[in-house]
Amino acid sequence: YRILALDHDLLSFADVELGQWPVVLVTNPKDALYLLPSHEPTDRIRRSSHIRVLAFSPYGISSVKVWVGGRSLVAQHVGGGLYTVPWDPADYAHGLHEISVGAEDFAGHSHKASHLFSLDDTLVPLQTLSEWIILTDFRALFRMAFMFVWFSLIS
Repeated sequence: YRILALDHDLLSFADVELGQWPVVLVTNPKDALYLLPSHEPTDRIRRSSHIRVLAFSPYGISSVKVWVGGRSLVAQHVGGGLYTVPWDPADYAHGLHEISVGAEDFAGHSHKASHLFSLDDTLVPLQTLSEWIILTDFRALFRMAFMFVWFSLIS
């Protein structure tokens, strides 16, 4: 199943296997793979004061740890499933950076989630053919192919 969260008008999501606990979703900073600067206020990430994580389990969460920029940080429980870590976004102003979050529940289950983030709207390079297919404008591609074939046939 997929879990969605809106954090200061930024949509984040995680795909979770049924029965996998704890569930972990980093809402700030948002995954660079899904940044939509033309549709979302991504500048809010640059102005944020805390890394925000949602972590929950039916057994309760015993700890949440965050790794960013080679540093290990312990997240503080704010309420419900929200955990935060103070940060200075200026330390990560340029390029892609990796954030990892590990959560453990009172039953001893643990889960780690990682993603790349960017504060200057740097995009993650496409890695697979499937990503290229999803992002391709096939209408324009087929229109150009049709025009190429049509001009080849009439000349």
